[in-house]
Amino acid sequence: MVFEYTRWLNASANAFNYSALELAELMAASAEEAKGFASHTVSDKYNRVDASFTNNDQRLFEGPDQIVIEDIVETDDGLIEVKTCHRKSAYWTKAGRTLENERHEITAIGDGIERVEPLFFRPATFEIIDVEGRWVVDKHYAYNTEVCDPGADVTRGTYDHNNDPEFLLEVTTDWLVDPDGKQGVEK
Repeated sequence: MVFEYTRWLNASANAFNYSALELAELMAASAEEAKGFASHTVSDKYNRVDASFTNNDQRLFEGPDQIVIEDIVETDDGLIEVKTCHRKSAYWTKAGRTLENERHEITAIGDGIERVEPLFFRPATFEIIDVEGRWVVDKHYAYNTEVCDPGADVTRGTYDHNNDPEFLLEVTTDWLVDPDGKQGVEK
């Protein structure tokens, strides 16, 4: 489930459409991650010149995230915590949106676009809940300062992209469809 969840979350970001039935079936109605991705996209469009606004940049992901499940824990209140060693997919974004640091490699691609490759796996937890007999992701959070070792080689999936990443320079909020199916989300 966590593999499919990140696959559909990243694919939704690539399509600027967070209303996919496949994503909705994998997350709780209360899950804020897809809403957060959508609002980050909107915020980015209103802050194009603010290069310090690094957490809210539109990204075109190369594929799903890489995940190794390390433990599954059931809490006293019936919540399932899936503890993972997780690495975000490499992605393209507008140049200058990602600050230089030791956590990723940045490569200039064309005019105004860069490719960002996360270099480390980090511990992450997916909280899974039962909603009417169906297990869904309620929350997903990573520990940004810690690093983990996934062990053996981890498969890296990629999407078949038909677009040049430079189209990210043309994106407007009119393209965006939020998790509720509303197009043209406003700030």
